[in-house]
Amino acid sequence: MIVDIISIWFVGVPLSFISVLFFKLPIHYVIAIVFSEELIKAIVVINRYRSKKWLNNLIMN
Repeated sequence: MIVDIISIWFVGVPLSFISVLFFKLPIHYVIAIVFSEELIKAIVVINRYRSKKWLNNLIMN
């Protein structure tokens, strides 16, 4: 959930803002740029998955 919030507000929204107001790109390019935020999120999640920090032992020995 934290990765979603950070990626949307710190990557997706600024990229869409910049692409519309500064570069004046058409809407289909803006949508593609906003979806690129998902690629960045996927990289973060894959790194987290490979590190195995998310694993918890739920059974007491």
